[in-house]
Amino acid sequence: MTTHRFAPTGADDANGVAEMVAYLSGMLPKLEAPASPDAWHAIAECARREMLALLLAGHPAGLLEAPPTVEWQETIETGEGYRIRKLRYEGYPGLWAPALLYEPLEGEHLPAVLNAEGHHPAGNALPMKQVRCINLAKRGIVALSYEFLGMGQLGVANGHGRLSQLSACGVNGVGIFYLIMKRALDILLDLPRVDRSRVAMTGCSGGGWQTILLSSLDTRITAAAPVAGHSPLWQRIFHIEDIGDQEQLPPDLARFADFDVLTAMMAPRPCLLIYNHYDDCCFQSERTIESVYRRALPVYELLGCPDALRFHDCLFPRSHNYDQGNREQFYRFLAERWTLPAPASEIPSEDEALSEAEVAIVLPDDNATLLTLAREAVVRCRASRRLARARTLETRRARLAELLRLPALSLDALELGEAAEVDGCRLRHGLATLGPWTVPLLEVVPPDAGETAL
Repeated sequence: MTTHRFAPTGADDANGVAEMVAYLSGMLPKLEAPASPDAWHAIAECARREMLALLLAGHPAGLLEAPPTVEWQETIETGEGYRIRKLRYEGYPGLWAPALLYEPLEGEHLPAVLNAEGHHPAGNALPMKQVRCINLAKRGIVALSYEFLGMGQLGVANGHGRLSQLSACGVNGVGIFYLIMKRALDILLDLPRVDRSRVAMTGCSGGGWQTILLSSLDTRITAAAPVAGHSPLWQRIFHIEDIGDQEQLPPDLARFADFDVLTAMMAPRPCLLIYNHYDDCCFQSERTIESVYRRALPVYELLGCPDALRFHDCLFPRSHNYDQGNREQFYRFLAERWTLPAPASEIPSEDEALSEAEVAIVLPDDNATLLTLAREAVVRCRASRRLARARTLETRRARLAELLRLPALSLDALELGEAAEVDGCRLRHGLATLGPWTVPLLEVVPPDAGETAL
């Protein structure tokens, strides 16, 4: 028997990466400005519909429209012109999320901001997030801070790698992230003192990703300021540091709306894009000004509102941050758009930030996790498989081919050497107009080989 096994060398690995990038470059579309406003509105509405269907694939029906279930807990009277109200809400059936409401003591018809955060274990207790929410409250703005799944009180058992377990059961785990942030927005908009015409969202890193995703798909958000959290996939493949986490790259994302399209879908609503020039993590501004801002700007120009899209290039500090300089850009953005009299500079509030214990919310002991939700999905998946067994083999194969959408492949052996016990070879398959993709192998041939196994 002849046995073939994978044995890539350094050169083969480099060639493989180059071929992969070339393959993806031909697959990933870039946003092109449409011919007319009507054409763009049709594109945007179609993208919203298809993206929501993608995010909620495999989930029980009716979740998007269901009203949030909220339980209010302790109220903290700060004595600084605002109060903090603790709450928990059912972001997904069985999964309760903690949140903090920073509420000015005076005023009616107040503007509001939904505050997301990225991959920081402190979650809602993160000092720079608290300072931002306190500053908003002192400016007469209602601020709701909710937890990022996998961080803070929703950490540990909700590691992001568990999304793969849901995907294996036919459930798009990113839908859980989306519903948690969407429910938080529902709660904010239901507050009687909130002016629904002035509702913004902001967040850094993973919070920036949440901001552009929810704001582009839910037009109840009237202004957005994502910070260092997104760029289109066609740019990311050339910069591995920009790839992001599993939830930021759901399957089939670019098929419906890559992040350049999602950014343009904010139009004509105001959007402030904040990136860091010397970001030590990802999404440096020299890349994103081309792939995000300059791709979305023609859509804003087409709709007659180019000034509604702004780009801030943060030069200091040299880090992945939403520090004071970037926060002040956000305050100015809101003051300009909402005609607020508040100062542009940050109001010193660091000594008002509370400890993790002080801002902690009581959650159910049996709170659902991504793992328990995956186990529930397994039960549903097995039920589906029992139904599938009743189908003919041909129907099931056709359905699998439809789901995978694989191109027709032709396999050709290349660079085969003389007969020997161990020899190198490569297999190459052509992908229509996308070019070949090479797979390195080793060929092991015993003297009495009678057949070949791959």
